[in-house]
Amino acid sequence: MIRPIDNALIDAVADNDTQKVRELLEQGANPNIVIDDALITPLHFAAQNNAREIALLLYTAGADLNSMTDDGETPIDIAKEFGHSALAQLLLKLKNQNH
Repeated sequence: MIRPIDNALIDAVADNDTQKVRELLEQGANPNIVIDDALITPLHFAAQNNAREIALLLYTAGADLNSMTDDGETPIDIAKEFGHSALAQLLLKLKNQNH
């Protein structure tokens, strides 16, 4: 079961509400919450929406850049798929810094 704070995080990311995302993460929302059977995380949503600042907030809070959907797509793949090459490059750079 998804906690209310995690559900609120999902909504805030979907709404591209940077301030609300920041507040919820500070209050302990899980940046790696899996949203549904498709295994989508808030970072996947941020990548789809080209929400750079939200993606950085999620990453800083511990979001997994390697998390995969049920189709095997990472947030980097999603950013590329939706034509957000600058965000994809940023996420790839962050991923490579951790290796």
